[in-house]
Amino acid sequence: NDTIPCSLYHESVNSIVESSAGRLYVSTYFSLDIFDYEKEEFAHYVFNPSGQTGGKIISLAEDSRNNIWVASNLGLMWFDETHRSFFPYLTAKDIPNRTVFSVLEDGHDNLWIGTDNGLYQIMKGIFRPPSPDYRVFYSSDGLAGNEFIKRSAYKNAAGMMFFGSASGYSWFHPDSISVNTDAPPVVLTEFQLMYAQPDKT
Repeated sequence: NDTIPCSLYHESVNSIVESSAGRLYVSTYFSLDIFDYEKEEFAHYVFNPSGQTGGKIISLAEDSRNNIWVASNLGLMWFDETHRSFFPYLTAKDIPNRTVFSVLEDGHDNLWIGTDNGLYQIMKGIFRPPSPDYRVFYSSDGLAGNEFIKRSAYKNAAGMMFFGSASGYSWFHPDSISVNTDAPPVVLTEFQLMYAQPDKT
């Protein structure tokens, strides 16, 4: 509000997180604002990672290592509290359409992110490995749909995860998921030769 000094950067608020360190993070679509309880004012960090324009924050999440994750239309970002900067973590090369809608952490240090095309599991994501290792799950793997919904994610006390999509919601416990990494053997059950030349003998 331009008429109120040190107020929010923009009136549209879409996510609020109070961190384990006691900081209040408020995201508008265009900035990440941090509230200073002593000064009773907001500091603004405009969302333009690496100088990119057109970025919009969709949701915020804090993991058990106190990392602040920013889900956005430019991918998954990590907010560096020390330098107060946004760093791209999963971008267009990892997520074709780049849009991340939600972030959850499981009990094994992995991050799960709902995107506009699949559900990503980032292995040991809370440690921010330089080269993220991830799997992507789709409706062909049993999910209700591939296109997830903004901020529609929840983990209950038992560790069950719930993700809402445009085709319904999916729920599962990460420990119950087993991935078959063995390629199935190729077996020929029938062989047909098309347009074969007639036998002239």
